[in-house]
Amino acid sequence: MEFILIIDCGSSGIRATIFDSEGKKIAHKYKTISILQPQTGYIEYDPEEIWFTTQSVIQDVIQNITSPDKVKGIGITNQRSTFVLWDKETGKPIINFISWADTRAAETSDQMNKNEKALTLLSTTGILIQFNPFLTIVRLKWLLEHIDGLQEKCEAGKILFGTLDTWLIYKLTGGEVHATDYTNVSTGLLNPYNLKWNYGLLEIFNIPEKILPRLLNTIDDYGQTNIDLLGLNIPIKVVIGDQQSSLFGHCCFESGDAKITLGSGAFIDMNVGKSANVSKTGLITALAWVIDNKPTYLVEGFVATVGTFIDWFNQIFQLTENLESLNKLANQIQDTEKVLILPTLVGIQYPYFNSSIIASIQGMSSTTGKAHIARAIFEGIAMRITDVIDGIQKETGITFHSINTDGGVSQSNIVNQLICDFSNIPVRRSSESEMTSIGTGYLTGLGLGIWQTKDLLNMHSNMNSKLFQPKNNQQMRSKKRMVWQNMIKQLIENESKNE
Repeated sequence: MEFILIIDCGSSGIRATIFDSEGKKIAHKYKTISILQPQTGYIEYDPEEIWFTTQSVIQDVIQNITSPDKVKGIGITNQRSTFVLWDKETGKPIINFISWADTRAAETSDQMNKNEKALTLLSTTGILIQFNPFLTIVRLKWLLEHIDGLQEKCEAGKILFGTLDTWLIYKLTGGEVHATDYTNVSTGLLNPYNLKWNYGLLEIFNIPEKILPRLLNTIDDYGQTNIDLLGLNIPIKVVIGDQQSSLFGHCCFESGDAKITLGSGAFIDMNVGKSANVSKTGLITALAWVIDNKPTYLVEGFVATVGTFIDWFNQIFQLTENLESLNKLANQIQDTEKVLILPTLVGIQYPYFNSSIIASIQGMSSTTGKAHIARAIFEGIAMRITDVIDGIQKETGITFHSINTDGGVSQSNIVNQLICDFSNIPVRRSSESEMTSIGTGYLTGLGLGIWQTKDLLNMHSNMNSKLFQPKNNQQMRSKKRMVWQNMIKQLIENESKNE
């Protein structure tokens, strides 16, 4: 029996998982990491804590197998766009990791949105129609402008840049390898259409190329672990962004295959095949994976607050204790009786892109109870996701034949059924809520030759999944969607009047 070690570095913790050569999960360990918020808009992580925690979970899972030398390879998956800078000579970080959700660079993005040349070049990255602080390149520019002497050190080649995967590769290999895969830098730095750095934007943003890691395939040679670290030289075979890994884990190998990850936010991703166009409506076009130098592309839309909205609402209003109890409450009724909830805490994104429109509740009356509010939360989440689904189908001209779901919030039957009803698309929920580790495991097994074909993965992926079929008729569906869209339209109009 051979084994694969997968490292999954998420926004709230780090997971290590051991899979055997039959794809079975042998052991896993998860530990949380501290989220640092030194001031409003700042979201950071301690690089040394991330490294210490990674070592800890690896050691814990390796102890569960009798022959650690049978671990044939490592795969790494992680939240994208979160990055750190470190000293090339000492290997010591000079800043904390800056989270993808950090908004300190809002003024920088506003400034760059006035630069017509930069906006034109942005379209070549496949990302968005405007700059925002969630883009790696915007936050990196902010750092270069706000840390004394940093620009000069970068230009002198004394500083290294890396996303989470790059930092872990660097540490695991004892500083021997400074590399990343294409999926992790599809955030403004890379031109995904030619698989090269976006040199025009690098020049405008004054970012020296010498600080950037080497670009490699998703399945590639990322070096091997330093023997002093684990007592083993294990090759690092796969590196991939979390949403891309989830897409692969659901076996979305063909154009039109799609998945939704329902976690702190919701990421809706569709495989669009071997070529892709720049979105004209603000969807993200990115690399799904690159294997043997051949790219596969995806189109992505996201809803910023899903699980975080549920947690926030429960904490502020003490409606229920957790997702399970919220689900039970919402299951008591079949209609919200005109109660509508817009579940966003950071402005509404695709397809409205209005940062001033935040969470709201409408339609409450003297008969409104907790169950109505609970169900309205789930309906609001499903409506926002359907907004994205409709946009992806319209822009790509590809109809979703079904949608796969995973993530913590996908454990709610009501959420899955509502997405199914509003979109009129069958939804299949995976029995595995943590699909990122599964996807990276599949890729690593293929890369090592443990599995020979994707067909075996597809068979394994559908085991124990639950299928939801649409229940609403077309008239009911259209009526609910129209009410929802009218609410958003009214909110935007009211905001315009108040400006």
